[in-house]
Amino acid sequence: MIHPARRLWIVEFAPNDLKLNAPPEYGSGCCALAFGGTPEGDAPTQWLDDLPAALGLSPAAAATVVLRHAGGFLWTAYWDPTGAAAPAEPRVQVWPPP
Repeated sequence: MIHPARRLWIVEFAPNDLKLNAPPEYGSGCCALAFGGTPEGDAPTQWLDDLPAALGLSPAAAATVVLRHAGGFLWTAYWDPTGAAAPAEPRVQVWPPP
């Protein structure tokens, strides 16, 4: 399991880069956890896959976990802990954009 430096925020109280890059359907109460960068710049998909178990998320909340490139915070996971948000697509953002 990859153990990056992490910071956790509620999106509405997060720094602007995290707010601006959150999926639009992830509103009040949704969470952001910054991973940072990877040596190759690739998305940390194994970390993303392991995240629901590491955080003890319910199956509904785990279904909302997505990965976005969030400005200066680089790779950041977003999720709705209630599981109420429709999962954002794509699950892993293509970066850099085509």
